Amino acid sequence: MADGPLRRLFWRVADALDYRLTLARFHIVDAVCGPEPPTPGDEMREADRERLREASPRALPEGRDRR
Repeated sequence: MADGPLRRLFWRVADALDYRLTLARFHIVDAVCGPEPPTPGDEMREADRERLREASPRALPEGRDRR
């Protein structure tokens, strides 16, 4: 294989394809097994967001605080 820019391009494309394949695998596993249960950290963040939302409703508009 050629040196320099062509080699970098090849590995960038290979890396991008590997990334997409990994995302597809995760999507399939989530579809088959369902999402992971919430962790204690997730529950604490949700409680913090809810307290912030109650204290200042304009601080976190609906839909903006969730992914």
